[in-house]
Amino acid sequence: LVLLNLATLMSLTMRELSEKTLADVEQFIRTTRIELATTRLRVAGADLKDVRSIRSLRQYLARLLTRKQELTSRQS
Repeated sequence: LVLLNLATLMSLTMRELSEKTLADVEQFIRTTRIELATTRLRVAGADLKDVRSIRSLRQYLARLLTRKQELTSRQS
């Protein structure tokens, strides 16, 4: 599993995401979910004070899931 740089991932616009393949989007989803879980643990353990980052990750995950849904519905 190759983890991608999260800052690079989150800087992708919807237009750039629309050019990605289903496999790319699924990889981005896995990476974002791992980062979201890690961030939640860091906030709970008081290692991280920036709780807003959780919201940003959730919003980005929603964008990715929307794009995945678009790709899978198009293939059917």
